[in-house]
Amino acid sequence: MTRYSGIWITDGLSDCMAATRYAQRRQWLKSNLTHPVLLVSPLSGPDGGHSWAHVHRFIFQDPYLLYLTGINQLPMALWLDPSAETDIILLPPKSDQTIFWEGMRWGAGDIELETITGLHSLPARSFHRLIQSHPVIGTTNSTLTMGWPMIKRLRRQQKLVSIDDVMWTQRLCLDEVDQHNLAVAVQKSNWAFRSVLQNWGAYHSEQDVHAALLGAIYHESPYGPSFPCIVGAGSNAATLHYVKNDDPFPPPNPLHQHGMVLMDFGVRWHAMHADITRVVPISGQFSTLQSELVSLVCETAQRCGAMIQPGVLLDDINQAAWTWLNEGIQSMGISFIRPYSNHPHQIGHLLGHQVHDGDAKRSYRNRPLQAGMALTIEPGLYGMVSELGEIGIRWEDNYVVTPNGCCCLSSMLPQRPSEIEASIRQ
Repeated sequence: MTRYSGIWITDGLSDCMAATRYAQRRQWLKSNLTHPVLLVSPLSGPDGGHSWAHVHRFIFQDPYLLYLTGINQLPMALWLDPSAETDIILLPPKSDQTIFWEGMRWGAGDIELETITGLHSLPARSFHRLIQSHPVIGTTNSTLTMGWPMIKRLRRQQKLVSIDDVMWTQRLCLDEVDQHNLAVAVQKSNWAFRSVLQNWGAYHSEQDVHAALLGAIYHESPYGPSFPCIVGAGSNAATLHYVKNDDPFPPPNPLHQHGMVLMDFGVRWHAMHADITRVVPISGQFSTLQSELVSLVCETAQRCGAMIQPGVLLDDINQAAWTWLNEGIQSMGISFIRPYSNHPHQIGHLLGHQVHDGDAKRSYRNRPLQAGMALTIEPGLYGMVSELGEIGIRWEDNYVVTPNGCCCLSSMLPQRPSEIEASIRQ
């Protein structure tokens, strides 16, 4: 780590190699367009610029802007002109006062920034001079929704065309460096999870588990979690994006053992996000029915994983998954009341520079998978089982598509209920 580690994401490479890699990405984009490109960051971080709402988020840059520059600070804009050799970054002036209060920040005209990154920096006020002679400018849907006043004015003066299709073509297949960092992120997620399990008997609430999990994640990575962790005990596990994480463990029902805790989490490593889900018995041991239900979900996950290869549609895996789960529930002959008709969510999503990567509408579900794509597989069961009460079970693994199939990056995590129990006993 250097003094620029918070604002210059090298993906583990030397400064020179990282700068070359980002420059090659920008050159690829320019070579596939006939008009200039403007991309902007958020104007402020998660606190919205309000000191009373200050929150910690190590990386909050727009993913494509980070992908093309490696620079993680706000606000900034990137200008790429296919007819020019120099790539330009627009920044506020360098402020010693800001550095004093918040740490190192690059600014317009910063020689060290240009030496390290190869980008030419200009003050933000140069924006209008750059764009005035270009009637057509490419940008992303993300940039159009950032809320910059100058973008609003630009939309009235020039024709803005979306480059999202080009962006996804460039981003969705991870190169060797990104695949390595994603594998490291998953391995670190494994270590964090096992660290929590080793002290399982000391926890009495979601808050206990969440605190231990966050501590373990930050022990593994200065970049922190990939997303807000989900720690849902008992019926809370049936809320898909539950993040309250502060309820006590439910007491045992007279008719059955303690419930279960669903943990959905992931470590971020450089620009890559892991995304893992496992279910843990509160008592340290699953009941027979709990084990059967969890086994059905994790076996479905493994069958789905075996389908992954180039040319397969994520939609095909999705349809197969819920068919297998529904047939499995029927064969068990139990009463299971669900708040959904066939499936509660998609079987997975693309993974990489965002924890939910790909376009927001997930049109990639109907496009063939390609070697280099990373994705999750995460079947789940949510609803009321008469013998257990309301439950939520999800089992999520991370994969990379290879030329001849796939690689399960999370195979080192517990893969069966018995392996969860064994990890608690260790």
